[in-house]
Parts: sequence; C-alpha cells; structure tokens
Amino acid sequence: MIPYCGECPFMKCEDINGYGYCDVTERKVRCKEPCTIHHNTITPRGAVKILHYAQRWRRGKNIPMPPPYVLGQAIDKSIQTLRRISNQ
Repeated sequence: MIPYCGECPFMKCEDINGYGYCDVTERKVRCKEPCTIHHNTITPRGAVKILHYAQRWRRGKNIPMPPPYVLGQAIDKSIQTLRRISNQ
C-alpha cells in the first residue's frame, strides 16, 4: 500500500496548507498526496537516506518506523545500483 506524504517521516516543514518538503526526492509535496518515491525515480543518495534512517530505527532510536513501501523502494534502488556497478 502506498502511503500518503503526511504519514512519512521524510516529509519536512509542513505549512498550514499541507505542503511540505520531501527529504528524499528533494521536492515540494502535499500531505494528502500519495508518496512519489519510486525506485526508478529516486537517486542512490535518496535510497541511502532511507536505508540509514531505517537502520537507526531498527537499532532502537526513538523515531517513527519508515513506511514499508518507502523502505522497499530504497532496497529496490540499492539492488538496481549494485547490479549495475557489478556488471561493469
């Protein structure tokens, strides 16, 4: 299930109109819109941000769990990147 931007810990600086900033895609987003993070559109840097955040959560930091959809997209992007690098 695709989460809404307002449910994601990567949405920052939400204003009174429901607009904020996605720290992964580095774009303006609206909290009522479905997540736009996709493994074909995020950068490897964005995937690293998600994986680093998930690792901190997994190790017990008191932060919200990343949405499974977002974590899955980061894993897919990481696998895609590693496969491309290993085939060179």
